[in-house]
Amino acid sequence: PSGLNEFWVHTNNSCNLTCGHCLVSSHPGADPGPSTDHLLRVMAEAKELGVSRFYFTGGEPFLRKDIFQLIEHVTKTLDSELIVLTNATLFRGTVLKHLEALYRTRLKFQISLDGATPEVNDPIRGEKTFENITRGIQTVAGMGIDISLTAVLTGTNLADLPKLPALAKSLGVLSIHVMWMHRRGRILEHDDLPFPNNEQIRSEEHTSELQS
Repeated sequence: PSGLNEFWVHTNNSCNLTCGHCLVSSHPGADPGPSTDHLLRVMAEAKELGVSRFYFTGGEPFLRKDIFQLIEHVTKTLDSELIVLTNATLFRGTVLKHLEALYRTRLKFQISLDGATPEVNDPIRGEKTFENITRGIQTVAGMGIDISLTAVLTGTNLADLPKLPALAKSLGVLSIHVMWMHRRGRILEHDDLPFPNNEQIRSEEHTSELQS
């Protein structure tokens, strides 16, 4: 390879949620992540290697006190596209004011939601997360920020996921990204969150509804 196109930054392991399938077992007291100077340096190096698209993932990136400095560094200083993976539950108060002040042309969000109803999503992501996530989605969609909705396939939400396209459209979301669970992280502690088998995933009922 002669260069890089994309560069992923694991900003932190700390998160305000404790989702049952979390790959890195994030929680509120987890690792807050590398220093600001370190991240600024490695992203500048990535840019020199040809990167035009950066991703921030965690944990919850918006728990970092320097997150808006990092966002502006990518979108303005490095003149690059940035996709932030977030649960969208912190978009209020000071965070919302900073979002409104951002140069948002090159900024996109990938927001996690694991069900089309609170009854399906909340047992996976936590109490009242459906309400808080959908409110966050509506907030940033109203600001003109491009959003992709992500959902993890589980044995408890598979039948519910065909309802997501209609929900996404009602919230101002244009695309959905389906993700797989991995046999590592917090899922190993959750017998109540089964992996869907191949036959369930390939079933004509689920496939036809998602395609429609």
